[in-house]
Amino acid sequence: MTIATTINRKEYTGNGANDTFAYTFIIYLDGDLKVYVNSVLQTITTHYTVTNAGEPSGGNVVFEAGFIPAADTSVVLWRDVPKTQSTDYVGGERFSAETHETALDRLTVITQQLQDDMDRCIKLAKTVTDAGSVEMNLSATERATKFFGFDVSGELTVSGAVGTWKDEWETAIAYNAGDMVYDGSNGGDTQSVYYCAESHTSGTWATDLAAEKWIIAIDVETVITDAEAAQAAAAASATLAQKWAVDAGLVEATDYSAKQWASNFAGLIAGGSSKEWAATAEDFAVAGGLFSALHYAAKAAADLVLTNADVVSTNADVVSTNADVVTTNADVVLTG
Repeated sequence: MTIATTINRKEYTGNGANDTFAYTFIIYLDGDLKVYVNSVLQTITTHYTVTNAGEPSGGNVVFEAGFIPAADTSVVLWRDVPKTQSTDYVGGERFSAETHETALDRLTVITQQLQDDMDRCIKLAKTVTDAGSVEMNLSATERATKFFGFDVSGELTVSGAVGTWKDEWETAIAYNAGDMVYDGSNGGDTQSVYYCAESHTSGTWATDLAAEKWIIAIDVETVITDAEAAQAAAAASATLAQKWAVDAGLVEATDYSAKQWASNFAGLIAGGSSKEWAATAEDFAVAGGLFSALHYAAKAAADLVLTNADVVSTNADVVSTNADVVTTNADVVLTG
């Protein structure tokens, strides 16, 4: 057969009821499939069974009663074919194309497993040209309780936990990579915080700093400057906000505050204030021959009264006409 997919794992979320989870790739034995629930490896035949081993389209993992994944638990099905070669060719025997193809398929599957592992690793991009050394020759004792990092040359190294606080820097002290100090009266007295880039016994602050044995972590002078600038900017913003809210007169160029637009204090706005456009009395123009909302509302109400009067007058005419008709009919009766 051919291997037309690179899928090597399936990931699901349990719901507390579903006991069957599909895998969509070939495995050769039931044990070629590893099953994890919330990152805990499950045991085949105890927690689950596998169907359709050997089928190119895959099969199912069926959890046993009592081990069905609970709601919101992660379920990972991962193919893990052993990295061994089990096909044995015997000289002089008939060559089996099917056996040979299965061996090639297994190699392809193993390659996909390795690729899956590589895809989940932290690594340098192919375009990085200064990768440096990616090997480390430190013993387990030297690595114990340390963490990976990079030295000043960008090479892999290990050091103690970042944040090992050593208080104020002093001379003639054995510092380890990762130690942290502040620059007090024994050094430049900037109060800034530094971390140790490489293990060393301290000499003078200026010499060690120039040799890049200390890297600044918190530049207190910069922090203070930035804080003062932020404080000044906040104060300026607050002042400007107040101006836009309540100042009388112009705030910028030809624009006024919200209060000025609302009240038109001292009549500074030629076009009228919000209050004037809303409530200036009927028949008094606000600006440019235009009137307030109150004016137009009053006119609309007056028009409605006139219209109703016309309706009443029309109805009276209809009544009068009907009376004339009655009188005419009466005359006809008399004449007859």
